Amino acid sequence: MITLRLASPAPQPSGSASIRAMPTAIGEGFRGPGGRLGYLLRQAQHALWLALEDALRPLGITAAGFGVLRLVEVEPGSSGADLASDSMYRPQATHEMLVALEAAGLIERPADPRDKRRRRVYLTPRGAEVLAEAHRRAIAIEERMMAGLTEAERCQFRTWLVHAAAALDPAQEGQPRDAGRLRGTSRLWQCSHCGVHHARDRRPSIAR
Repeated sequence: MITLRLASPAPQPSGSASIRAMPTAIGEGFRGPGGRLGYLLRQAQHALWLALEDALRPLGITAAGFGVLRLVEVEPGSSGADLASDSMYRPQATHEMLVALEAAGLIERPADPRDKRRRRVYLTPRGAEVLAEAHRRAIAIEERMMAGLTEAERCQFRTWLVHAAAALDPAQEGQPRDAGRLRGTSRLWQCSHCGVHHARDRRPSIAR
Protein backbone atom coordinates (compact mmCIF):
# COMPACT_ATOMS: atom_id res chain seq x y z
CA MET A 1 0.00 0.00 0.00
CA ILE A 2 1.22 3.46 -0.86
CA THR A 3 0.57 6.08 1.77
CA LEU A 4 0.24 9.65 0.61
CA ARG A 5 1.39 12.29 3.02
CA LEU A 6 0.03 15.75 2.38
CA ALA A 7 2.43 18.58 2.89
CA SER A 8 1.53 20.97 5.63
CA PRO A 9 0.49 24.42 4.47
CA ALA A 10 3.28 26.92 4.46
CA PRO A 11 3.22 29.17 7.51
CA GLN A 12 1.79 32.61 6.87
CA PRO A 13 3.93 35.59 7.77
CA SER A 14 2.92 37.37 10.91
CA GLY A 15 0.79 40.44 10.49
CA SER A 16 -0.40 41.22 6.96
CA ALA A 17 2.82 41.46 5.01
CA SER A 18 1.29 39.74 1.97
CA ILE A 19 -2.12 41.42 2.19
CA ARG A 20 -2.59 45.13 1.69
CA ALA A 21 -4.78 46.31 4.53
CA MET A 22 -5.81 49.57 2.85
CA PRO A 23 -5.51 50.85 -0.72
CA THR A 24 -2.92 53.50 -1.41
CA ALA A 25 -4.50 56.91 -0.92
CA ILE A 26 -4.51 59.54 -3.66
CA GLY A 27 -1.43 61.68 -3.20
CA GLU A 28 0.70 58.91 -1.71
CA GLY A 29 3.25 56.61 -3.31
CA PHE A 30 2.57 55.81 -6.94
CA ARG A 31 -0.63 57.86 -6.71
CA GLY A 32 1.28 60.99 -5.74
CA PRO A 33 3.42 63.57 -7.61
CA GLY A 34 6.19 61.00 -8.03
CA GLY A 35 3.91 58.57 -9.88
CA ARG A 36 3.93 57.85 -13.61
CA LEU A 37 2.38 60.60 -15.67
CA GLY A 38 0.00 58.32 -17.57
CA TYR A 39 -1.38 56.87 -14.33
CA LEU A 40 -1.85 60.30 -12.78
CA LEU A 41 -3.79 61.48 -15.86
CA ARG A 42 -5.97 58.39 -15.68
CA GLN A 43 -6.48 58.90 -11.93
CA ALA A 44 -7.69 62.47 -12.42
CA GLN A 45 -9.93 61.49 -15.34
CA HIS A 46 -11.45 58.65 -13.32
CA ALA A 47 -12.18 60.94 -10.37
CA LEU A 48 -13.81 63.47 -12.69
CA TRP A 49 -15.86 60.75 -14.37
CA LEU A 50 -17.21 59.40 -11.09
CA ALA A 51 -18.12 62.88 -9.87
CA LEU A 52 -19.92 63.64 -13.14
CA GLU A 53 -21.81 60.35 -13.04
CA ASP A 54 -23.10 61.13 -9.54
CA ALA A 55 -24.02 64.71 -10.40
CA LEU A 56 -25.76 63.89 -13.69
CA ARG A 57 -27.64 60.78 -12.64
CA PRO A 58 -30.66 62.78 -11.34
CA LEU A 59 -30.92 64.38 -14.80
CA GLY A 60 -31.23 60.98 -16.45
CA ILE A 61 -27.97 61.20 -18.39
CA THR A 62 -24.51 59.70 -18.03
CA ALA A 63 -21.15 61.44 -18.19
CA ALA A 64 -20.69 60.00 -21.68
CA GLY A 65 -24.14 61.20 -22.72
CA PHE A 66 -23.30 64.66 -21.41
CA GLY A 67 -20.18 64.73 -23.54
CA VAL A 68 -22.14 63.85 -26.66
CA LEU A 69 -24.85 66.42 -25.91
CA ARG A 70 -22.15 69.03 -25.42
CA LEU A 71 -20.77 68.27 -28.88
CA VAL A 72 -24.23 68.44 -30.43
CA GLU A 73 -24.63 71.86 -28.80
CA VAL A 74 -21.41 73.29 -30.24
CA GLU A 75 -21.66 71.47 -33.59
CA PRO A 76 -25.40 71.16 -34.40
CA GLY A 77 -26.14 69.01 -37.41
CA SER A 78 -23.19 66.70 -36.86
CA SER A 79 -23.47 63.13 -38.07
CA GLY A 80 -23.02 60.10 -35.86
CA ALA A 81 -19.58 59.55 -37.40
CA ASP A 82 -18.60 63.14 -36.63
CA LEU A 83 -19.69 62.76 -33.02
CA ALA A 84 -17.87 59.45 -32.63
CA SER A 85 -14.67 61.05 -33.83
CA ASP A 86 -14.97 64.17 -31.70
CA SER A 87 -16.13 62.35 -28.56
CA MET A 88 -13.38 59.72 -28.91
CA TYR A 89 -15.89 56.88 -28.44
CA ARG A 90 -16.25 53.93 -30.75
CA PRO A 91 -18.87 54.36 -33.49
CA GLN A 92 -21.05 51.58 -32.08
CA ALA A 93 -20.95 53.05 -28.57
CA THR A 94 -21.76 56.50 -29.95
CA HIS A 95 -24.69 55.11 -31.95
CA GLU A 96 -26.10 53.43 -28.84
CA MET A 97 -25.83 56.68 -26.90
CA LEU A 98 -27.58 58.60 -29.67
CA VAL A 99 -30.41 56.05 -29.74
CA ALA A 100 -30.83 56.39 -25.96
CA LEU A 101 -30.71 60.19 -26.05
CA GLU A 102 -33.26 60.28 -28.86
CA ALA A 103 -35.55 57.90 -26.95
CA ALA A 104 -35.30 60.25 -23.95
CA GLY A 105 -36.39 63.17 -26.13
CA LEU A 106 -33.10 65.05 -25.76
CA ILE A 107 -32.04 64.98 -29.42
CA GLU A 108 -33.61 64.56 -32.83
CA ARG A 109 -31.97 62.93 -35.84
CA PRO A 110 -33.64 63.94 -39.10
CA ALA A 111 -32.32 62.51 -42.35
CA ASP A 112 -29.90 64.65 -44.33
CA PRO A 113 -31.82 66.04 -47.37
CA ARG A 114 -28.72 65.44 -49.52
CA ASP A 115 -28.15 61.89 -48.28
CA LYS A 116 -31.12 60.02 -46.83
CA ARG A 117 -28.79 57.43 -45.32
CA ARG A 118 -27.11 60.03 -43.13
CA ARG A 119 -28.78 61.50 -40.07
CA ARG A 120 -28.00 64.90 -38.62
CA VAL A 121 -28.18 65.38 -34.85
CA TYR A 122 -29.77 68.36 -33.12
CA LEU A 123 -30.78 69.18 -29.56
CA THR A 124 -34.47 69.33 -28.75
CA PRO A 125 -35.80 72.06 -26.45
CA ARG A 126 -35.89 69.46 -23.68
CA GLY A 127 -32.31 68.47 -24.48
CA ALA A 128 -31.15 72.08 -24.30
CA GLU A 129 -32.85 72.44 -20.93
CA VAL A 130 -31.24 69.31 -19.50
CA LEU A 131 -27.86 70.25 -20.95
CA ALA A 132 -27.98 73.71 -19.36
CA GLU A 133 -28.43 72.14 -15.93
CA ALA A 134 -25.75 69.55 -16.70
CA HIS A 135 -23.34 72.37 -17.56
CA ARG A 136 -24.05 74.05 -14.23
CA ARG A 137 -23.26 70.86 -12.34
CA ALA A 138 -20.17 70.08 -14.43
CA ILE A 139 -18.77 73.57 -13.91
CA ALA A 140 -19.22 73.19 -10.15
CA ILE A 141 -17.17 69.97 -10.31
CA GLU A 142 -14.48 71.66 -12.38
CA GLU A 143 -14.29 74.40 -9.77
CA ARG A 144 -13.70 71.76 -7.11
CA MET A 145 -10.95 70.25 -9.25
CA MET A 146 -9.20 73.57 -9.69
CA ALA A 147 -9.71 74.89 -6.16
CA GLY A 148 -6.60 76.61 -4.85
CA LEU A 149 -5.21 77.41 -8.31
CA THR A 150 -4.92 80.96 -9.58
CA GLU A 151 -6.55 81.91 -12.87
CA ALA A 152 -3.12 81.90 -14.54
CA GLU A 153 -2.40 78.41 -13.16
CA ARG A 154 -5.76 77.15 -14.39
CA CYS A 155 -5.06 78.47 -17.87
CA GLN A 156 -1.58 76.92 -17.80
CA PHE A 157 -3.06 73.59 -16.73
CA ARG A 158 -5.54 73.60 -19.64
CA THR A 159 -2.79 74.60 -22.05
CA TRP A 160 -0.57 71.77 -20.83
CA LEU A 161 -3.36 69.21 -21.32
CA VAL A 162 -3.82 70.37 -24.91
CA HIS A 163 -0.07 70.29 -25.53
CA ALA A 164 0.22 66.78 -24.07
CA ALA A 165 -2.50 65.46 -26.39
CA ALA A 166 -1.12 67.27 -29.43
CA ALA A 167 2.38 65.94 -28.77
CA LEU A 168 1.07 62.37 -29.20
CA ASP A 169 -1.30 63.10 -32.08
CA PRO A 170 -0.08 61.30 -35.23
CA ALA A 171 -1.33 64.22 -37.29
CA GLN A 172 1.11 66.48 -35.43
CA GLU A 173 4.22 64.37 -36.08
CA GLY A 174 7.02 66.24 -37.75
CA GLN A 175 5.48 69.60 -36.89
CA PRO A 176 7.24 72.21 -34.72
CA ARG A 177 6.15 72.15 -31.08
CA ASP A 178 5.41 75.83 -30.76
CA ALA A 179 3.44 76.35 -27.55
CA GLY A 180 1.52 79.20 -29.13
CA ARG A 181 0.64 77.53 -32.41
CA LEU A 182 -0.41 74.05 -33.51
CA ARG A 183 -0.51 72.50 -36.97
CA GLY A 184 -3.20 73.81 -39.28
CA THR A 185 -3.86 76.87 -37.14
CA SER A 186 -3.14 80.38 -38.29
CA ARG A 187 -5.30 82.24 -35.78
CA LEU A 188 -4.85 82.46 -32.02
CA TRP A 189 -7.22 83.30 -29.20
CA GLN A 190 -6.24 85.07 -26.01
CA CYS A 191 -7.30 83.59 -22.70
CA SER A 192 -9.44 86.07 -20.78
CA HIS A 193 -8.01 84.77 -17.51
CA CYS A 194 -4.24 84.92 -18.02
CA GLY A 195 -3.69 86.62 -21.37
CA VAL A 196 -1.87 83.64 -22.91
CA HIS A 197 -2.47 83.08 -26.65
CA HIS A 198 -3.63 79.64 -27.79
CA ALA A 199 -4.56 78.01 -31.09
CA ARG A 200 -8.16 79.00 -31.85
CA ASP A 201 -9.27 75.55 -33.01
CA ARG A 202 -7.79 73.88 -29.94
CA ARG A 203 -9.55 75.86 -27.25
CA PRO A 204 -9.46 73.51 -24.23
CA SER A 205 -12.45 72.43 -22.17
CA ILE A 206 -12.38 70.06 -19.20
CA ALA A 207 -15.97 68.84 -19.26
CA ARG A 208 -15.97 67.02 -22.54
